[in-house]
Amino acid sequence: MSRWAVITFGRNVDRAGAALAVVHQLRGHGVAIAGFLQVKQPGAVPETVELVRLAAEGRAPLGVRSEGRQRGASCSFAFDSEVFAVARSWLETDAPSADVLFLHELSKLELEGQGHAPALSWALGLPGDRLVVFCVRAEGLGQLVERFALAGEPVAYLEHHAPGADPARFAAEVAAAAGVCGHE
Repeated sequence: MSRWAVITFGRNVDRAGAALAVVHQLRGHGVAIAGFLQVKQPGAVPETVELVRLAAEGRAPLGVRSEGRQRGASCSFAFDSEVFAVARSWLETDAPSADVLFLHELSKLELEGQGHAPALSWALGLPGDRLVVFCVRAEGLGQLVERFALAGEPVAYLEHHAPGADPARFAAEVAAAAGVCGHE
């Protein structure tokens, strides 16, 4: 099973902006990253989310805020399930040349085995000691660890919303764990 690191967020945090800042810091350390960010489109009405590929150019529309929660739905967004498969294909394609696999915005869908769950399972199941970094709301971390049977402690942990949180230290720890010795 792959090694793992995690970034948790509280509510009302620009999760995509915070994750992108960590990605930039990792790249500053010379870390090659495969994976994706899930970002909201500024000013889009209705509110729209798209995936952004991290290792190469690539964007894909993922979902739109729906009017009220659909019966049985986990959240107020209607997602295109085919785009989750696109994200996984990006990850699989880019993984061989990456030091770190980065999955952003794991949530209730993944706890239900949907959304990015297949991509996370694939990444965590890679042979060797590949490093997987994922982002999740703080209240979902315990359930995610249990759902995906994550073994041991994370190699790095950033509680983004906590006092004294240090994204630069987190990036340095991830770079060191990935065996990358570059510096900003």
